[in-house]
Amino acid sequence: MTWRDLRDLAAGSRACVRWLRERDPVEVGLALFAADARAATRGTPSRYTVRVASTAERPRPVKLLLDFYALNPRPGTDGHYAYLGHSLRVPPRAATTVEIRYDWERGARLSWDDVSIRAEQVWRGAEGLPRVYAVYALVLDPAGAELDRLVIAQELRG
Repeated sequence: MTWRDLRDLAAGSRACVRWLRERDPVEVGLALFAADARAATRGTPSRYTVRVASTAERPRPVKLLLDFYALNPRPGTDGHYAYLGHSLRVPPRAATTVEIRYDWERGARLSWDDVSIRAEQVWRGAEGLPRVYAVYALVLDPAGAELDRLVIAQELRG
């Protein structure tokens, strides 16, 4: 090992320690993402449960997204089937459990606490053939930066 190698190793070690000290703590994340069934049928509501947890000392505004992608898309497409999103406020040092009902055709309905509302954002693409889809649950900060993500696989039938 040369002096140059030792110098580079020391510089890298200092940078690592600085990163560990200055790193932002994780305040909001996904504690659960589940579907009520391994297969969904187009036109029949599927139920998804997402739990957003916060360690922050104050309420945190976040956006919750569900994003659907075909695992084996048809040629010429990126496989993006749909996404739906809604803004919510996560209470401090607590978790909010959101139930989403989506029929894979029309809009989605979200429920948490005593609130039941249609999703603020709903988009559906051209994909949608019966196949297996990756369903992502994402939580974003108000600027749109991804804070956390979980994924499940679900087969679409019909």
